[in-house]
Amino acid sequence: MNRFNPVMALILILAPSLLLLPSGCASVRRARLAQNESQAPAGERTVQAAEVGLEGPAILSLDRAVEIAIADHPAIIQAGLNRAIASNQLAQAQAANLPSASAGVGYRRATANSAGTPASHDSQYAYSAALDADWLLYDFGKTPAGIRQARGRQILANAQYRSAVNTTVLNVRSAFFQRLKAEELLRVATEAVHQAEIYLKQVRAFAEVGRRTRYDVTQAEVNLGNNQLAEVDAHQVLHLASAILNNALGLNEETTYQLAAITNSPFENQKNINPTAPLPQHPDLLALRAQESIASNAVDAAIANLYPSLGLSASYGWAGRNFPLIWNWSTALQSSLSLFDGGAKRAQIDEAANRLRIARTQKAEGEQQLGLQLRQALSRRDTARRQWELSDLLLRQARESFDLIQERYHQGRATSLEVTDAQLVHTRAAADQISARFNYLIALAEIQQTLGMDP
Repeated sequence: MNRFNPVMALILILAPSLLLLPSGCASVRRARLAQNESQAPAGERTVQAAEVGLEGPAILSLDRAVEIAIADHPAIIQAGLNRAIASNQLAQAQAANLPSASAGVGYRRATANSAGTPASHDSQYAYSAALDADWLLYDFGKTPAGIRQARGRQILANAQYRSAVNTTVLNVRSAFFQRLKAEELLRVATEAVHQAEIYLKQVRAFAEVGRRTRYDVTQAEVNLGNNQLAEVDAHQVLHLASAILNNALGLNEETTYQLAAITNSPFENQKNINPTAPLPQHPDLLALRAQESIASNAVDAAIANLYPSLGLSASYGWAGRNFPLIWNWSTALQSSLSLFDGGAKRAQIDEAANRLRIARTQKAEGEQQLGLQLRQALSRRDTARRQWELSDLLLRQARESFDLIQERYHQGRATSLEVTDAQLVHTRAAADQISARFNYLIALAEIQQTLGMDP
C-alpha cells in the first residue's frame, strides 16, 4: 500500500487558488477596505465642518456650498455607488458570453465493506484532479438581451446620479437662501426692537413733563414687548434655517460660519425659456427612458427563453490510487428544450410585455409632470418678481409714513397708537420685501432644477 503523499496533495489543493490570486487580490483589498468602518470616506459617514473648512467664523459662498454637498452628501455618494454597482452588474452579464473554467482536486479515503463479507476498518484511498470548461455557444438572444438590460440599468444609474445631484443642489440653494432670508428678517426684528426702545424712552420723557399720559407709556411698553417676541421668533427661525442648511450640506453639528451675501443673480441662463419645449436631457426623463429600454429587453429575454440553449463543455482529469495518476478527457455538446411548463413561459412573456407598456405610461406621465412643474416654477418666479417690485415701493412708502408720523407725534399732532401702527406697517413692509426677494431666488433655483441643469 502506498503511503499518503502530503506534499503532492498540498500542491494539488493550493495550485488553483494560487493561479486565481493575482486577478482577485485587488478586489479583495477593496472589499476589505470597505469593511473597515474607520476608513470610511466622507459621505459614507457624516462629514465634520472642520473637514470642509467651515470651522469657526468661516465665510461660506453659494458656489462653495454646492461643491461641499456634491462631494460629501450621502445621497450623492449613494447614487455614485449605485452607478458602480450597475457597472459591476454589466460586467457580470457580459461574462456570460465568455467560457468559464474550473479546477478541482480531491483526496478520498474510505472502507470497502460489502454484504456477505466480514466488516473491516481497512480503508483505501484515491487521488483526483480535474480541469473543466464550459462555453455557452447560442441561446437565441437570451444572453444578449440580458446584457442590454444590464447596460440599460447602467444608464438608469447614471441618470439617477444626475437626478440626485440636481435635487441636492436645489436643496442647498433653497436652504442657503432661506438662511439669508432668516438673517435679514432677524435684522429687521432687531431694528424694530431698537426703534420701540427709543420710542418708549421718548414717551416716558414726555410723560414726566405731562405731555403724555400713562396710557401712552403702557402702549409703548406693549409695543416693545410685541417686538421682542417677534425678535425671539426670528432667532428661532434662523436657528432652524441653519440646521436645515447644514443638513443639505451633509453636516450634523452646530456651526458658527457666516454666509456670503448674494451680490447678483446666480442664474443667468434662464432667458427665453419655452415651457412647452421638451426636456430631453432631464435626468428624470433619461431614467424613465432607460426603464423603458430595460423593459423592452426583458421582453426579448422572455421570448428567447422559449428556445433551447446550446453549450460546449470539456473536461480533463487525473485519478487513481497511485502516482502517476491515470488521465482521461471528455467533450460534450449539450442542448435542452422544455416541452411543457404549464404555460409559465407564455405568462412570463405577457408579464414582460405589460411591464413594457407600464414603463411607457410612466415616461409619458413623467414628461407631463415635468412640464407642469416647469410652468408652476415659472409662475412662481413671475409672481415673486412682481411682489418684489411692489414690496420695494411699499417699503419706501411705509418708511416715509413712519417718519412723518413720528414727526407729528413729537409735535403733539399724532397719537401713540398711530406711531405703533406706522412702525408695524414699516416692519411688515421690510419683512415682505426681504421675503419677496429671496422667494424670487428660490423660484429661480426651482426652475434650474426642473430644467435638469445640474452643475
